[in-house]
Amino acid sequence: MSANDQDYFRAEGYSVPYQLTKLDLDVAFARDKAEMIGNYIVELYFERNVVRRKAGRADEQPLKDRLATYLDSKYTRFRYKFAASKAAAFEQECRDYHQFDGRSDNEIHPDRPNGTKLVCPHPDCRATQIQEIADSIDALLDE
Repeated sequence: MSANDQDYFRAEGYSVPYQLTKLDLDVAFARDKAEMIGNYIVELYFERNVVRRKAGRADEQPLKDRLATYLDSKYTRFRYKFAASKAAAFEQECRDYHQFDGRSDNEIHPDRPNGTKLVCPHPDCRATQIQEIADSIDALLDE
């Protein structure tokens, strides 16, 4: 992992990496944190280097439960951060997506939370431009 990636994780408030095991999930998400929403990065390490990475968010289920879906996956470590709202989790996932664009397993831009009109905070995001066009078309069709 590059120093830039480490700086990014530190600046964004992500945890240190944990092994992706049930025990480490239990340690990271003590009882008082078990129902929190937030963001995560799962990583596959080979010889102490990150070779694959995927960013995501948990805003419809607790972060711990979302990470548990990766227990039997190719990923071996995880990082996380809590979010104060679905909007904050979406914006963080967008930042992560653009930070690691082309260097992650994220194939498509994050969807905005259901029932919201949130847009990606990245200034040059094509997904936001496309979403704004789709919203305009929906508004015209509703008239």
